[in-house]
Amino acid sequence: MFFIDSKSITFCNIVKNIKNDIKMEISKNQYYTLEIDKENKLAMGIWHEATALMSDEDFVNAAEYISQVAYEYGADKLIIDSLHFQKIITLEIQTSMATRVGPLHAKSGLKRLAHVRPADFITELAVEQTADEVKSAGKGNFAVKYFTTLVEAKNWITS
Repeated sequence: MFFIDSKSITFCNIVKNIKNDIKMEISKNQYYTLEIDKENKLAMGIWHEATALMSDEDFVNAAEYISQVAYEYGADKLIIDSLHFQKIITLEIQTSMATRVGPLHAKSGLKRLAHVRPADFITELAVEQTADEVKSAGKGNFAVKYFTTLVEAKNWITS
């Protein structure tokens, strides 16, 4: 696996012998946590406040990594928890996300994507615009819904 600047990120390698665990934390660093629930075929990326410090390229790499690992573990459901997300999403980031993450979603057989986001309008709009572009670019045939709590997102995604 790949990832960003090794000085600022602690990266947990995916080890084949742990792939039999049902629920596991795959990666955790100052920017995000990635969890896999094999029983429910669910991946969850949880963004942290330190995302404000990420470069644009590091952010897109991290989002691509989350999607790639979800695909490798056979997750057909993905929750992106952005309640503590602080990165400003520019038009350039939206375009990169669409070209790099969208195709991964389409290839993975993703069925449902839940976004948990703060209720403030600017963040809400940026998250929705990026998700719409990613879905369109990847020509994904999956449902996308937005929530303000993780409980609501989990209820919908596992229903």
